[in-house]
Amino acid sequence: MRPTLLRRLCARSAAVAGASSKRHVPTVRLFTGPNCSLCDELKALLARSTQPHILELTDISDKAQRDWYRRYKWDIPVLHIDGLYFAKHRLERAELDSALAEAAAGAFAERAGEPDARGQNYEGA
Repeated sequence: MRPTLLRRLCARSAAVAGASSKRHVPTVRLFTGPNCSLCDELKALLARSTQPHILELTDISDKAQRDWYRRYKWDIPVLHIDGLYFAKHRLERAELDSALAEAAAGAFAERAGEPDARGQNYEGA
């Protein structure tokens, strides 16, 4: 079964990408889940970004996403840019736009602090 992904090229992004076809348009993967207000906030922030990007949503509660669930179950939302860990929980627009600009220039580097809940057992979880 294919991962449940929603791919969307922001309207602003499409116009900018079309004007500069040699510029890389980064892919942002947002790991999300049901009833996640922080996820909703990050989706809105991504929609307001002035930097071109492609958005992929991955719902970790989907059975096909069990590996991501095991890793991120207590830390959504989590963001990857071009397959590399970027951030979790909350983010400021300036941080997002800066990282997307880095990725477009081919200079994005994975950030430290990627959560990984595999092997952790907490009461009630």
